[in-house]
This record gives sequence, C-alpha cells and structure tokens, in this order.
Amino acid sequence: MLSTAGEDNSISAVDLSENHVGVFVTSSTKSTIKDNRLTNNSMGIVTYSSSDSSIDTNLFKSNDLAGTALVDSDNNDINLNIIQDSLNGIFVDAQSNNNSATFNNLIQGNEIGINNANGLPININNNEYNHNNCSVSIPNGLCHGSNLPNLSSNASKVESIDQTETESPIQKDVESISPEQIGSESVSSDKQISIGGVVNELGSSNNVALQSQDNSGSISAGQGSSDSTGAGDGSSDSTGAGDGS
Repeated sequence: MLSTAGEDNSISAVDLSENHVGVFVTSSTKSTIKDNRLTNNSMGIVTYSSSDSSIDTNLFKSNDLAGTALVDSDNNDINLNIIQDSLNGIFVDAQSNNNSATFNNLIQGNEIGINNANGLPININNNEYNHNNCSVSIPNGLCHGSNLPNLSSNASKVESIDQTETESPIQKDVESISPEQIGSESVSSDKQISIGGVVNELGSSNNVALQSQDNSGSISAGQGSSDSTGAGDGSSDSTGAGDGS
C-alpha cells in the first residue's frame, strides 16, 4: 500500500500480508497509521522523507527485515505497537531526526528490538526511546522495563549487543526497492535502485492504493485496492490489529 505526497492521510484496520512492504509512506506529512495487522512482509511499515506522522496500536508479526523503519523521516511518533519476529523491531536511519518511540511491546522474537542507525548515539539525531519492552538494542540501553499501559508484559532480562556493521540490511533493502516489488516479489541483490527514483516512479501511477496530492484521504478495512504493480494487497480483517491478538 502506497501513500505519497499527501497530508492528513489515515490508514486503519487493514490486514496486509506477504508483500515486500506492507505500507510505504513517502513525502507525506501528518499521516496516521493505526490498528492494522502487518504479517509476513519483508518490512511492515516504511516511511521515507515523511514527517509528523503517527504509527500507533498496530500488530507486526514475522516481517523479515523490520516491523517499522523510518528513512530520512523526522518528528514521527511510534507508540503502543506490538512487534514480533523480525530482524529489527524498529529501525531508524541516521538521516531521521527527532522521532519518538514509546510504550512499544517488542519482546518476542526480534533479533534487535530497537536499532538507532546501526548504533548511532541517540543525541546525534535526537531520537527518543522511552518505556519500550525489548531485550536487545543498538546502541545499548534503549530497552527499558515492562510497565506498558494496556499491554500484557512478559519481558525477559534486558540485554544489549554491540554492532560492528556500518550499513544496515534495511538501508540496503529500502534503497533497492523497485515499483513492482512493493507487492509480494522479493528484491534481488542486483537491482540497486535509489529510493528517490522509486518514489518518483510510484508517485506517477494513477492507480495506487492511496494517493493524495495536497489534500487529505483515508483508507480502512475493505478499501485496500491494489495498483498495477501489486502494491498493497490490502484485504480487510474484522479483528482489531491493535489488540495484540
């Protein structure tokens, strides 16, 4: 599902599975993405060059590279999500500043609960991570405690790891996305396309799942149409994604 060049767009109560990217938000402001179920994608939600958006009360499960990833995105909030079984629960790149992740339950099966730009100190890009229930973070010390409102908690002992790689698999993967691969097809390592080019090509389509130019729009359960590239296989789900079931 693609949302590009819009303001005040809302995506809610949609079930997105077996896509390369479940929700791809580009060049947008004040988007609201909540109460969705994102499962078995390569990446659940990716924002690129977007700001002042909220990602709240979603269920992420078995998204290979990341539950949610912020790339060149500022002033976004990630709150009260359940993120399970990914390489990275939350990934924020070095060009993303002043973002906040609070009260996210990241405790089950993520190799890295929170990844701030592969170990970049948080005072460099001024991102905040508070009361996130996870066991591993890079840099160290971003996983804190288990007192989460309205979420059951079974946190294991908080631990941290050192990160030696300078380039994240998420960064490489986002930069290699082609328009036809927003759907279920995998990205191959020999297709290196810049993210800017991808955004321009996707934005030129008249039939994307959600496209808004200087206006507001919303999409919810039962409205997840797909475009000719296979973007956004959005089938509806009667269960609430934000309830953690």
